[in-house]
Amino acid sequence: MKWEQWEINRLCELWEKGSTSGEIGSVIGRSGKQVRSYVKNNRKKLGLVARDDDSIEKPFYHSDYYYLPKYHWLISKSWSKV
Repeated sequence: MKWEQWEINRLCELWEKGSTSGEIGSVIGRSGKQVRSYVKNNRKKLGLVARDDDSIEKPFYHSDYYYLPKYHWLISKSWSKV
């Protein structure tokens, strides 16, 4: 579904104010996922600033704890199709 100009203008206005994608979606009648996808794909064109995701803790992966053996892709392949 094509985005109307008023939706884009409202999205930019609310994004700059700091509203969440869900809040923006409810105002313009779209889902939060649609808003996030549109912003992701058109951020440069619209001149929107990316948001920090510092509130989301990212997992720490250390090579000592998550070792992948040599040829690990062989282990994960479906052997029924080999």
